[in-house]
Amino acid sequence: MVVTLGNFSSKLLLDTKTGVTKLRGRSYPMPGADAVIIPTYHPAAVLRGGGLQEAQMRSDLVRARAALPG
Repeated sequence: MVVTLGNFSSKLLLDTKTGVTKLRGRSYPMPGADAVIIPTYHPAAVLRGGGLQEAQMRSDLVRARAALPG
């Protein structure tokens, strides 16, 4: 599993021009690997963005933790 933080890493690893706001909330298969990509906001953006982005980021991180084996 790879958790991408922000637009740059999300766009690069998913090879897309779609922003993290539209990408977050789902898991994507990682091209060429047996892994998934979970995009979320960059922590600096959450500090500026407020409560809604913080709640969404927490939700993404909970999803990532649930995906861990064991």
